[in-house]
Amino acid sequence: MALRVLLIGDLHLGRRPVRFPPENTQPSRGTWGQALSARAAWERTVELALEREVHAALLAGDVVEKNEDRFQAFGPLEAGVGRLRKAGIEVLGVAGNHDDIALPRLARAIDGFRFLGEGGVFELACVETGGGAFGVLGWSFPERVYRKNPLERLGEELRRKVDAFCGGPVLGLLHTQIGGGEKSYAPTRQADLESIGVSGWFLGHVHQPSLAAGRVAAGTRPLGYLGSVSACDIGEAGPRGPWLATIEDGRLARLEQLVLTPVRFERLVLDLSPFDGASESLVDDATDALRKGAARLAEEAAGAVRPPEALALRLVLTGRHARHRELVQHFETLVQEAEWSYSPSGIVCYLEGLEDDARPALDLEELAETQGPIGLMARRVRELEDAAPEEPDADDARMLRVARDLLEDLIAVKEGS
Repeated sequence: MALRVLLIGDLHLGRRPVRFPPENTQPSRGTWGQALSARAAWERTVELALEREVHAALLAGDVVEKNEDRFQAFGPLEAGVGRLRKAGIEVLGVAGNHDDIALPRLARAIDGFRFLGEGGVFELACVETGGGAFGVLGWSFPERVYRKNPLERLGEELRRKVDAFCGGPVLGLLHTQIGGGEKSYAPTRQADLESIGVSGWFLGHVHQPSLAAGRVAAGTRPLGYLGSVSACDIGEAGPRGPWLATIEDGRLARLEQLVLTPVRFERLVLDLSPFDGASESLVDDATDALRKGAARLAEEAAGAVRPPEALALRLVLTGRHARHRELVQHFETLVQEAEWSYSPSGIVCYLEGLEDDARPALDLEELAETQGPIGLMARRVRELEDAAPEEPDADDARMLRVARDLLEDLIAVKEGS
């Protein structure tokens, strides 16, 4: 019989996205603040654990955003753990640097929550379920700022117990910064982690997931970050959610990410170069391209285990266009006024920000015929381009780019004067 374990990374109960969809849109239930919160992600996680009939759920730290958030986190955490335990699902967790005080206190107050590694001491727990047994090796932050390598506190006796554990595979649960320096939080080295005989390390702290989904080859031991369960800003772009580990025949056999974040952040790249600079409908054409790009991303997001309520888009402009400034101002207005939205696939798409990597189109021949600094600079740029090889090396390419940027700066100064 397969044993299923749900691995939950940084949840951060108490967090919400930095920008919500426009006021003229509505989530499926409640307000946007409620629908896109970490609490909503936790509730989705609990529902999914029940649906998938998992045998255990492991939380890898930073369950709570701040120690001060423990009061508002208590209700949803207690309710979720209660539902899991009622279904016979074991719940274990370790504390991270955000909830070094909060999680131990919450765990003591919540029936059925097994807190591991209190006081910064590694603990090996045996988890017995209806699907079989396995071990969990866990360590928790003893204080908010911990600069030492936690593996230094893993004694030889406990190492031998891990190696000799016969109840099934042992899963390592740790909140850490791999390869971090002296100012990092609980820094570890990958080689040190690999030297310990667990079946896999499932880590918290870094919000970008780094595990590989799919079959786990015999003799290999996964090691990576689970990533955040829900997203709150563009720094957490892409799929987010817990991971499902399947144990078969006494070994870790498969890993699968269950994407369920209530709001998904994505970058939408829009190349301005193809648009007709003489068209009277330029702005409308560019906005239509934005809608098409949003529809494509929403269709991809709709395939998640739990599709998001909203898709927060960072619009990235690239290419060159004669009416570059006009297009930038148009999209800046859409972002600032927070009025643009589009709802394909039942997902509300909205703009959370803008990055302008585009440039004005330059007619060097025309500019070179003019007098003054702009004409002089245009002639120098043309000379540099004429002298450059067909395939310039990195230094030549950088020099040409800097020269063009200087010319564009001169044009921008003149246009703004």
